[in-house]
Amino acid sequence: MKSICKNTVIVFILAIALFTQKLNAVIISPYINAQSTAEQITEGEYSGWYKYTLVVNWNLGKSLSHWDLILKPGCGASDHLIEFPDPAGISGSGMNEIFWTGEFNKKGDKSLDPEVTNPVVKYEPIGEEGGNSGSGTFYFYSNIIPEYLGPYFNKVVSKAGNEPDVYGTLTGAYPSCTIVPEPATISLLGLSMLFVLVKKRRRA
Repeated sequence: MKSICKNTVIVFILAIALFTQKLNAVIISPYINAQSTAEQITEGEYSGWYKYTLVVNWNLGKSLSHWDLILKPGCGASDHLIEFPDPAGISGSGMNEIFWTGEFNKKGDKSLDPEVTNPVVKYEPIGEEGGNSGSGTFYFYSNIIPEYLGPYFNKVVSKAGNEPDVYGTLTGAYPSCTIVPEPATISLLGLSMLFVLVKKRRRA
């Protein structure tokens, strides 16, 4: 009788362990997502450009080695520019704070599977990996005007060791691939409009 009870208890414990394992697999599925804002800069070196701020959250099977923001193909044109502050991102806090670098790669990211050929904004941690789970704030400056037509599915992607790449959703500001006119262009547009107005008045 005792042996039967003991075996029943063991089977019950194993069943609970298996159920918990499956439940965790369902609840803690890998993900990465980002929320973005963009604010036009009114002074300094990047005056007229936009400062993009991305708040990113992730939970992966292994430590995050880098993540990308995938852009539209047209953002790879030579006059589409993206630059980064130093550091380009910060994740964690206190003793666990991690700094990140940023890179604008117009030819995509060959390390992803399948390879991404669209232009990407790529962030990598400095000195160590980003951890299995975490959150961070990342930045870039650009002459590309933002659009707000999202959510943008499969526009953020994580690389974590030999784990499958995880694609996620971006909400908020997304580079439109339309650039801010240069001051000379704005002046020419202004003169053009003035010419049209003068011409209309003369006809009147």
